[in-house]
This record gives sequence, C-alpha cells and structure tokens, in this order.
Amino acid sequence: MATERPIESKQVPFESSFSQVSSHALGFYSASKSAISSPWHGATTIDEDGFMNSAHRVGGPRLVSLPAVNSPCPDSCFPWSSSREAQTVLTNRVLAAMKEMELKFSNMHIVLRKHKSQSDWATAIPTVLLVMPVGSTSAPTPEAWYHAAWRIYNNLVRHALEMSVEIIEESLSKGIYFSVVSPKESIVPKWTLIAYSIGKLAKPDWSGVECWRYGTNPDREENPLTVIVKVDKASKDSFVKEAKQVHRVLETFKGPDVDVLFQKSYETTFVRNPQLHPDSLLGGIYPGVSIGIQDSSAGSSTLGGLVELEMRQPDGTLSSEIFAMTSFHCVWPPGNHRNHPKFNSKEAQTALAAMIHHPLRPDGARTAQNLLKRILRIEHPSTRDLENTIEYDKDYIQDLRRAIATYEQLPGVGMTSNLQILRENIQHYRNIIDACTNALRSNHLGYVWASSGMYRTITTSNGQRYAVDWALIRIDSPRIRPQMTGGEFHGNKPFSYSEPFPFRSRFVHFPGLVDPFPVRRYIKSGRSTGLSRLLFNSMQAVTFTGEFKARQGRQVWETQLEFAGTGVADPACDPGDSGAWVHNAGGVVLGMVVSGDLTTETMRIHLLDHIVDDILAVTGAHSLKLA
Repeated sequence: MATERPIESKQVPFESSFSQVSSHALGFYSASKSAISSPWHGATTIDEDGFMNSAHRVGGPRLVSLPAVNSPCPDSCFPWSSSREAQTVLTNRVLAAMKEMELKFSNMHIVLRKHKSQSDWATAIPTVLLVMPVGSTSAPTPEAWYHAAWRIYNNLVRHALEMSVEIIEESLSKGIYFSVVSPKESIVPKWTLIAYSIGKLAKPDWSGVECWRYGTNPDREENPLTVIVKVDKASKDSFVKEAKQVHRVLETFKGPDVDVLFQKSYETTFVRNPQLHPDSLLGGIYPGVSIGIQDSSAGSSTLGGLVELEMRQPDGTLSSEIFAMTSFHCVWPPGNHRNHPKFNSKEAQTALAAMIHHPLRPDGARTAQNLLKRILRIEHPSTRDLENTIEYDKDYIQDLRRAIATYEQLPGVGMTSNLQILRENIQHYRNIIDACTNALRSNHLGYVWASSGMYRTITTSNGQRYAVDWALIRIDSPRIRPQMTGGEFHGNKPFSYSEPFPFRSRFVHFPGLVDPFPVRRYIKSGRSTGLSRLLFNSMQAVTFTGEFKARQGRQVWETQLEFAGTGVADPACDPGDSGAWVHNAGGVVLGMVVSGDLTTETMRIHLLDHIVDDILAVTGAHSLKLA
C-alpha cells in the first residue's frame, strides 16, 4: 500500500496538532495491567505536518484535546457549496476512500470540535470525524488509519476545504471516565506519604496531585489506577521524565501497578446562569436554588443551607439568629463584574480588596458594615436566572405558537385535542413568566454579614492545612418570617427539583464528622445539576502551595475531599453548583462544594467541620447549629 502524504507540506493550512492534543494531557507513564483502557496507552507520534499516530486515535493536521464536544458545522465551513450539498459530496468521498482501504467505521460526523472545558466555539476545529468499531478487524490498526486520514485530508485540500480529519476508536470517542478509588485498595493507607514524596519533586508549575480510576472502560472499576499530577495551564513541558520519576516513587511504596499522568489543571469555581425550576418561584428560601450578587454581572451559584448562630450579648445573655450559608467566592464580585457605580468608590474597592486575604468580621467598624449592606446584597433566586428563565420561556411560547399555526392547517382525527395540549403548554409558560416577574420585585435575600475571605487557610491540630471558603448572609426579615414557626425555621432541606421522590430529611450536622470513609455515596442539591448522586473518592486531593514548593516539602500542604458522579448522565456538578451542601441519605452534611473540573467531571468540597470552626473563630459566636 502506498504511503499517503500531503500534496505539499506548505498546503497544510493549520498549526501542528501537538499543542492542541497535548494541551490537557501531557506526560504519561503506563505500568498497569489494565492500561489498554487508558486513553494514553501506547506510543504517540506527531509528524512534521501535524498528523498524530497513536494506539487509539489518529489524524490531523489539528486535533482537539480530549474529552471533546461537537457541534454541527456552519455553512462557512463549505465556501463552494451549500452545507447539505457539500456534506453529501464529502461523505461520498470519505466512503470511497475507506472502502478502497478496506476499513470499516461505525459512524461519520462532519462537525466543529472543541475541548469540553472551552466555553467559546470560536476556536473550535472543523473536523471530519470517523468512529472505528471496537473488536473488528478495523480496530485498532492505527497505521492503516493514519494513511486513511492522509488520503481523506488530501481530498479535502484539493477541494479547498480547510478541515482536519480524525479517526478515533469507539470506546475513546464515547468518553474518558473518572471514577473513585475504593477504600479497600492497597494504595489508600499509603496515600498521604506517597503524595508527600511526590510533592518533594514538585516544580514551580506543579499545582497538586490526585488519584482516580481513569480510562475508557464504561465499567469504571476496570479502569487503571492513575496518579494525576496537575500542572499550571501555561506549562509547556512534556513531563515524560517527571512521569517516570513519579512512578519510581510509587514503586518504593510497592505500588507499581499504577499509571502516572501529568495533566493541566482546569479546576474552577462553579458559577453560571441557568434556568430556574418553577417550584423555586414560590417566595421561600430554598437550599439548592440559585443566588446572585445584586447589580453585578457575575453568574449564579447555589445557596447551601441555613445555620443558627448563638451570640453572647454584652449583658451576658445568649441570643440566636439564622443566616444563609454559601461559598464566599459566590458572593464576592470579581473585578470584571463590578459594572455598577456602587462597586467603584474608593471605600468599596478598599473593602472588597481587604476580603481577598482577610476574613470579614461582623464586629468590624460600623461604617464598613453599613457599606457592605449596600454593595454585597444577595438575591435568591438570582436576577439573572429569573431574566434568563423569562427569555427562555418566551422562546418556548413562540415555538408553540408556530406549531399551532402549522397544525391548524392539517386535517385529521385527534388534531383538536393536540391543539388543546399545545395551548395548555403556552399557559404553563405564561404562568412561569408571571412568577418570575413577581420574583424580580422581591428576590432580595440579605447582605454578606461575615466571611472567610477569598484565599485563606486554617491549620488543624494535626498540622494539616485546609482552605476555607464560606459566607454568612444576614437574611431580611420579610424573607425568613414566612418559614418561621415558634422560633424554628422550616425548610432547611435540599430542594428536590424534579425528583419523583423528593428528599424529605432536614439537614443534620454531627460535629467531628471528618472521616467520610464509612459512607461512599452522597447527595447534593445544586443549582445546575439538581439533586445529584455522588461517589466519595478515598484519595484526598493534595494542593502544592507556594510555601510547600519554596521549602521543598517541609511546609504543610492543603488537602481537599473529591467526588465523582455515579454515571455519564449524572455528573458530580456543573457550573452554578458552588456553595451547595453535600450530605448523605440521612441528611448529615459533610461539606460544601467549592470547585469542579469540567475536564474530569469531578468536584471538591470543604468539610463542614472546618467551616464551622472558622465561623466560630471569625464571628466570636458561642455556638453554631444547622437551622
């Protein structure tokens, strides 16, 4: 078979694949027996023209990093013809090329392709995507795929189509799965020492280390154990040598059957602007429903729940008050989202800057408290969510009206009842719009009364350092009064969204619950994912702080608990879920969502016990309990 090469290298219109393909997964060292299900198993080469050849995936001249998402190609991808005509011609040419090379494929797509963590489609890559079946004579035969990719690409170039070609194994195309490590694994009791030893190798661009079962097998327990070293987004190194060094560390702890992957960190706080559930528009306070910052363009996040603080008064008596709790980053407006003049006075800028590294104490200067009442005003549900919901539902009504106009022209039995259903749906959306409009007049919840500050850590008695990220919102009496009976708040439980069996238990806190190992399954009511099921990872994430790296590992590090979803259709969390409380089936709260990673579909929490300790220290409260 003749080797297919480009017509001329100068005709390749794209930059090399390497920077794209390696932008999220860098160095890899495989030693596990189940490494065949690792997406990085086997050798990977990228030629001078940007074409990649690997065990599970080939193509070029520009491929996206995995995991990827697709969108239909717009007409601009086909300058010489209509989209439909061009795709037909292109499909026929690809079919002919694959038949000539005796290669069978499962599916073919002509799409825009981008990495899952990218929010903008502007940099997406037009791609002819061929999915190869697993277990056939066609898979895996990467050398034949490589020649096929060149043949198809040359055909595209001849017809002035600036597209890449990607041929990918079916299992890899369906997803890369992150799943939790069972507490029964032999690596679990050694993990603290392993992470410490890896940390002593840390370079300035290493940000932390995690351990998951990671691979393409949908039976997630069959994927290889993988130690993942997170590095900064700007890192350019391949980390091949470093991956081998990390594996030698694992060998010293008798953990040789573990893969090592260096990966760019795309962990971020989870804030965005989705729609609202109709049941959240009834005027109450609902843990798990959105909050927003008044007059800020920052996105929505989640109200975690309510707590009751007992404060000692000057005369020695104790009085209690109920506050709403969320993560502080959910209620602190970033600089690019302070578009209202109230954020831009010198006093406001000074106050907001002070909270980056310092806590907000309620016993501070009265002028500062009065200022915060004006600038850190919190909405529930958020104004942006309410406005988005109104716009979405107006669009739905327009679609329904167009459908009615079409169906009215069609004769037939049963058409009258179908039209009646459509009209009832229109009324349903009108009711939601009315409820949102009313909520916009009364969604002020309160103001930020106390907080951890943005970037603070606490050190526990055992010498471990933990980040803290919390805020208490003093609730306006008109909002809380309807849910108070006999001095007790009713409704401090997860908002159930559309679950057929709503969660009925109230939130509970057992002080001292810092070891979640006995329970692996947890629940979260988040603004974006609703009531979702979570699996606890027995391996805590370790973050290498600047102090840690500066002192070659002699300084304590930060650790955080991590969770994964229970399946592809049930992710751990999505943007908008920051601030949600994580609890078990009995309502016992373990902690609060602080961040997540769209690449891995995992999330991190801060333990409620650490949050409570810091709240008592910052506020001077006598005690705290869940309302």
